Amino acid sequence: MSESQEAKKRKKRSESILEDYHIPILDELPVIETNSQSHRRTPQEVAERILALAKVYLTSQKVEHGFLGDGISKCDLRFLSPLEEIFVKSSRKSRREIDKYSWRIECLWVMLWVVNRVPKMSAMDQECDVHTAIDLVKSWPVERLLDNSKMRSQAEILDECDLIYRCHWAVRDAQLSGEMLPVLNAGVIMERHYALNWLTQCSEWDEIELHT
Repeated sequence: MSESQEAKKRKKRSESILEDYHIPILDELPVIETNSQSHRRTPQEVAERILALAKVYLTSQKVEHGFLGDGISKCDLRFLSPLEEIFVKSSRKSRREIDKYSWRIECLWVMLWVVNRVPKMSAMDQECDVHTAIDLVKSWPVERLLDNSKMRSQAEILDECDLIYRCHWAVRDAQLSGEMLPVLNAGVIMERHYALNWLTQCSEWDEIELHT
């Protein structure tokens, strides 16, 4: 299969799913990168990102250090992005920062899905199971977390990335029109798009862009 055929097939698959949920489609929205064009993160990169995301989420919830769990409490500051490190170390956190990092639990859920710790994504209109996500990380010894975990194929990740990319366009278009799309949770879609873009691009975490 050529790269063009792969990209078009993926776009068609996503649009078929959107049609089933009566989600608006923009036919002109471009295809995304193919398997060979996209960047693939290593298992260690994903493991470190899992620890970082759990750390910033629990920090946003003001969870005491003793309840972080072995892996999270040992999260090296170098695993955090520059902006995450500023947030974790700050003694005065704004409401906007707290809200931002509270939503990072959805990015964490994506990473757990990528390393097969959760079997599937939650529905696009539902927030993830927070307790399950945190319990999975807390019960995962840090030395095992950084092992070469079995990751999903790049094709699976790109399938999800393409779908969320098109969902994000639909969400933004609805917001501009003052409409609601009950089948899509705007916050969930945005965070998933962010996480999936990081997984398939070579940009640093703080530099990810969400083009629709």
